[in-house]
This record gives sequence, structure tokens and C-alpha cells, in this order.
Amino acid sequence: MAWLAVAVVVLPGAALALALGRRLDAACAVVASVTVGMVAMIVWFALADLVGIRWSATSLLVPAVVAIVVLSIRRAAIVPITREGGGWLAAALALAVAHAWILSRIPAFGWDFRYIWGLKARVFAAAGGHAWGWLAWPPNTFAHPTYPPLWPDLLAIGPMLGASAGQTAAAWNAVLVVALAAACWTASAGAPPPLRFAAAIVGALAPVIFTRTVQHSGYAEPLLAVLAAAALAWLAALGEGKGPVAPLAVVTVALALAKNEGLALAVAVAVAALLSVRGHSKFAVPGAVALTAGWWLASLAAHRVSDQHLNLDPIRAVGRVAAMPGAVASSASAEVIVLGIAWVAALFALRGPALRGVRTALTLFAVAVIAAYATSTDGLAWQLGVTLSRVLAAPLPGVVALAIGASWRRGPTEQEPA
Repeated sequence: MAWLAVAVVVLPGAALALALGRRLDAACAVVASVTVGMVAMIVWFALADLVGIRWSATSLLVPAVVAIVVLSIRRAAIVPITREGGGWLAAALALAVAHAWILSRIPAFGWDFRYIWGLKARVFAAAGGHAWGWLAWPPNTFAHPTYPPLWPDLLAIGPMLGASAGQTAAAWNAVLVVALAAACWTASAGAPPPLRFAAAIVGALAPVIFTRTVQHSGYAEPLLAVLAAAALAWLAALGEGKGPVAPLAVVTVALALAKNEGLALAVAVAVAALLSVRGHSKFAVPGAVALTAGWWLASLAAHRVSDQHLNLDPIRAVGRVAAMPGAVASSASAEVIVLGIAWVAALFALRGPALRGVRTALTLFAVAVIAAYATSTDGLAWQLGVTLSRVLAAPLPGVVALAIGASWRRGPTEQEPA
């Protein structure tokens, strides 16, 4: 049943993406199936909440029915095509599938999974919706009730179909590893196929956030990694004048609902798109992010759901920013040092006018992360020690893949199709 919980999202996503979009290569088809399916399901859940329809196994079939209707109306070419380097892509995806098989064998068990993501998934499934009363109850602030809901919403599908939240998380992480490998292949467009294979392997075997033998099991970082890589890859493509804006708008909707870091990155991508995309279409991404964030924030406000983990005192915030370098130095692990070195190396490679939007987005994201640490009520050194590795690790595979592509990319007029 855990795999069925994934299928009711991914299969309608594949149908909608391939019917409404242009012809996609194999890597784009994988990413589009996952992201479009997530957006379709979250839109349906939001509408169900709005009109009072209880989430149930039967209601989960609605997006699938919509996908079938769209396919029957829009008879477009829906067979994915594989372009240059198809063998390398197939090899990368095969390794990703091998890693996915390992991940799928062990149900999620991490600390935050038990008391935040998995707990909310079980509550949402039992309540048949977002359980606003439970989220608003003050003793439940330990579960971060204001966190964007995409990950627990996806996990809640499993219990509604008879699977455990832990088994559903394992199935989803398996799919997300394959999707991240595909997203990294797409992000490295411009590099020779062997290097694109290396970029895809970065996604397929991404350390830190995907291992099932440490406390991070079942966390939202794999979801965030996929959506970040896809958003940055499409932002880079727009910087080269390739493709429509609509796919980026779809991806940022999902990104804005994937943890607070996802919302921060979605806003950063939206601002970058506004500054770098020409014509009226530049408003599509900011509009999508504003509607998504507005829906969630308005829902929280309407049901009086608040989070007690923020302190907006400006003097205190400035003091925490000043103390941040020392706190990072005192709490940095070997893992954080390696991730920091990888970030520096990747950022040096993100050169050229085509990647101006990506650089803008990453700069704004860094500012947002610093602001989040500055306004948190938790101890600075402790919080950096337990979260900084994940904050650095989640967007990194997509950034590394972009760096690989940027190192080999020719001018826009000379660039071969990805």
C-alpha cells in the first residue's frame, strides 16, 4: 500500500505533465511526473479542505480521474524521448534505482520523523484533513505546526490507504532519489554526457540526507533536494532563453510547501525570475509563490495556528548574527566542513550571464537562512549543530550539477539541446 500511496501521486502527474507539456526527454519526464503530481495532489487537498470534503481513499482518485480526462482531450505526443547521452543517463538512473531499493527496505524512524513529519501525517490521515484544531493546540508546538505541509500531506496518503507513515516515507524517498538523479542530469545541461553522468550520480548517491542509518531518516530534505534542483535547473534554462516559464511556476508551488527552507528558496527563485525573465511571463513565478504562501499563511491565521519558535526582537537578532561565525566554528562537524568546501567550489563555477538568476536566488536564500537563525528562539550553537548540515546538504546536489554544466557550457546560441 505504501507504493500505491506514491502511485496515486506520480502516475497522474506523469499523465498531466506529458499531456500538457511539450515532448520531454527521459530525465525531464521523471522530474515532471513527480513535481506535477505533487502539485495536483496538494491543490486537491486544499480544495477539499475549502469545501469540507474529507480526505479518504476514495477522494484520492480524483486527480487520477482528472488526468485521464485531460489525456482524452489533449492527444499530444506523450512518449518521452532520450537525446544525446541516453546510455549514460540510463546508467545513472540504474544506480539511482539500486540506491532506491536499499532505501525502500527500511521504514523511516528518525527523531523529527516520529515527532513532526510522521506524526502530522498520521493525524492528518485520521482527521481527514489538515486537523487545524490539533495544529492550533498550544502543547503541540513541538511539532512545528506552521511548517508548510507538503511532506506530511504526501505521507498521510499511506495511512489512508492502509500503509504506515514510515513505510510511505521509505517508498517516497526511493522515488525521490531517482528524481534527484534525473534533476541533476537536467541541471548539468551543457556538459559532456560522462560529466552529466557524474552530476546525476551526485543526486543518486547524495550522502548525509539519504542514509537510513542515522537520525535523519524520514526527514523532508530529500523532497526539498529534488524540488530545489528542479527549480534551479529551470531557472538556469530561462537564463539561456530556453523554454516557457510555466514549469518553473509549477515547481516553485511545490517548493514553497516543502519545509521553511523550501518556502525561502521559492521566494528567492521568484524574485530572481522577476528580475531575469522578460515580458509579462516574469510575473508567473512570483504570482504562483504568492498564491501558495498566501493560502497556507491565511489558513494558519484563520485557524489561529501559531509557532512559538520565533523572536523578532531586532536587537537580539543583530546580536545573533554577530555571534554566528563563532557559533559555526564551535559547532561545525567534519560533515559541515566538507559541505562548505563543496559549496564554495560549486559557487565559483556558477559564472556567466545565463546563471545570473541562479546566483541571485542563492544569495537571497543565504540571507533568508541567516535571518531564520537570527530570529529563532533556540540556542544558536545548538541549532547550528543539529541543523546546519541539512540546510547545506539539501540544495547542494542541484547546485553541484549546475556547476558541472556551467563549467562546460557554451554561449546560448551555440548550446546543443539538453
